[in-house]
Amino acid sequence: MTIHKAKGLEFPIVIFPFAETDLYKEIEPKTWFKAPENDFGFEEALINFNSSVAEFGEEGAKIYADRKNTLELDNLNLLYVTLTRPVEQLYIFSEKPSKVKDQPKNFNQLFVEYLKHEQQWNDEQLLYQFGNKATKKVKKELSITNTVAPTYINSSPSSRNLKIVTKEALLWDTETEAAILSGNLFHDTMAEIKYESDAPEVLENLKKRSIVSENDFKILKEAVEALIRDEKLSHLFQPSEKVENERNLMTSEGRILRPDRLNFHPDGSVSIIDYKTGSQSEKHSLQINQYATALSEMNFKIAEKILVYTSENGILINKA
Repeated sequence: MTIHKAKGLEFPIVIFPFAETDLYKEIEPKTWFKAPENDFGFEEALINFNSSVAEFGEEGAKIYADRKNTLELDNLNLLYVTLTRPVEQLYIFSEKPSKVKDQPKNFNQLFVEYLKHEQQWNDEQLLYQFGNKATKKVKKELSITNTVAPTYINSSPSSRNLKIVTKEALLWDTETEAAILSGNLFHDTMAEIKYESDAPEVLENLKKRSIVSENDFKILKEAVEALIRDEKLSHLFQPSEKVENERNLMTSEGRILRPDRLNFHPDGSVSIIDYKTGSQSEKHSLQINQYATALSEMNFKIAEKILVYTSENGILINKA
């Protein structure tokens, strides 16, 4: 169990290994910084975050200090959660740290500073123990509360101009509602599939979750398999392809676009696939063309623009 999953829980005994977390370490940290005047109109630039940022004037010093303070607080909160989970025993394993310069920089240096504060630190001693390690059964008192039944107010939905839409096929009011639900499910499923070999595991996991009826699952499975094996699309689901699902694109105007699937080919071209529900629409063509324009501005050659429509009758492939 991770420390984050343990938040709010208690355990009789907690073992905390590798208690040497760096208070200020990040993996490839970046930060936004005000950019000098340029011909591209950029007001900010994304730069590497390190100690040199503090040397970039007052703004850099503030960014550096704020970031360091935030990292320190986050890691101290993490340490707090770890140390407050045990009810009876806590075991902490840590390497002997280097000497502290200015202030502690990791968990094991913090522990040494605590021992020094308690006048317990001995440079030759490697084991410290506090309290009584004998376990004891904690009795939990049962609390009895009186139940109160709330007043139930009932009114007809029609009298309030309300319409009830359910997910059960037998209660679908229109074909449109059915298409919306099945389309969303198909879209979410395809977002997890990059290659043909991914489909069985994704579908099996969906089946285990039992969030759709057997009949709906059967229809979904047939649609997914028909799509990835279609002669017009099967080449896009091969392992040789580089695929990005649900990848954000930024246009030259600063707009964020999110095509459903991008296939990047070895020749530098890209195929765009978008999944839609219901009947064909001009706005769908406009949308996929916006994706194509954004990619063209990034010097990609557009190989294919493909709209895939789902309905109760199957799938329809339209190359825009």
